Amino acid sequence: MILGIGTDIVTIARIEQSIERFGDSFLQKILTPSEQAQMPTKNKKRQAEWVAGRFACKEACVKAFGTGFSGGIAPNQIEILRDEGKAPVMKLFAKAKEKADSLGVTHCFVSYAHEQKNAAIAFVTLVKQ
Repeated sequence: MILGIGTDIVTIARIEQSIERFGDSFLQKILTPSEQAQMPTKNKKRQAEWVAGRFACKEACVKAFGTGFSGGIAPNQIEILRDEGKAPVMKLFAKAKEKADSLGVTHCFVSYAHEQKNAAIAFVTLVKQ
């Protein structure tokens, strides 16, 4: 049974500006340590695109919850990891996990894409099986 659906679109330039302005403090607020370890570091435009994709996923997730980032849920409590050639996997921690558990979520499905280096879009489906 589908418990929630969320979608979000993020302008890559906005993320790039936030990284330039706030640096590591912004990245730590948005990303988990495991995501930070996977993040590209050599190409700043590629890095912003990568972060924008993850941020869009996190926004889509809290929209699927029906809460937004409230009640103690923060972006770095939602993790999007992807191994080369495999689908992305969403993991939840702390208040985000508590919210999912309270809804009865057993699976989080996520899909995201980038468009011509301008925007990133994500779609999240929360399921109870």
